[in-house]
Amino acid sequence: MFTNVDECIDFISSIVYEKVFLFVSISVARQLVPLIHDLLQLVYIYVYTTSDVHIHQTTWMKDFPIVRVGNQHELLEQLQRDIKSLQTNASPFSLCWTEAATNHSIQNLNIQHASFQWNQLLLAALRQLPQNDRSKQDIIDECKAQYQNNTSVLKQIEEFEKSYRSELAIWWYTRDCFLYKMINRALRTEDIDIIFKFRFFITDLYNQLSDLHKQSKSERSNLLILYRGQRLTSNELKVLKSNINCIISMNTFLSATTNLDVALMFAGNGSERPL
Repeated sequence: MFTNVDECIDFISSIVYEKVFLFVSISVARQLVPLIHDLLQLVYIYVYTTSDVHIHQTTWMKDFPIVRVGNQHELLEQLQRDIKSLQTNASPFSLCWTEAATNHSIQNLNIQHASFQWNQLLLAALRQLPQNDRSKQDIIDECKAQYQNNTSVLKQIEEFEKSYRSELAIWWYTRDCFLYKMINRALRTEDIDIIFKFRFFITDLYNQLSDLHKQSKSERSNLLILYRGQRLTSNELKVLKSNINCIISMNTFLSATTNLDVALMFAGNGSERPL
């Protein structure tokens, strides 16, 4: 919490890897928002108002697309939706250039190819590790440590500990709970410590998806078209546009749908700016 505008700006500017959801009061918003609106660290700016604020006092905000305005209850509900959207739409891929090396520095090519290969080899390596009680306990211990102060999540973890079976991997992953959040974050950030602790579940999930894929291929003669709605950052969008014909390596599990409208909804229906 800041009471000084300059200190607030300095703090946000110093952040390198995290994203910021900023709450400001209407009394300082007009001074602060123009100064920080274009900072890449910011996802949204939430301007808190009260019932006695006249509409003309907020008309200036239309020039700042990441500003959201409302009362306390409205903004807290919006924050929950925005955080969930950010978690769902974090970048799920790595790129590997296929153009001649003369188009890019050798250093950049080496970095890109290393990242690409890392994602390709990761699942193969995890699947070679033993599946035993110790590997399952690693997941449970890590989850309990992460959510030690969250009673509702601890109940989910206890349920997982008692009832999980390998054939339920997809069911658990698609459930709105702690598992998909921790796994996706670890895979996307290449956090090898957390990935190793989740090796038991990741292997089960991969194997179940692989079995279903084989079953689908044997039962279907026509193509199955699936859609995924994915919001991208401005930088990711530029990278994709500048690397047409490149190879894309998915670095996490993706949820998809046969319903185009559902995918468009998750993509924001074009109504919001890239993150």
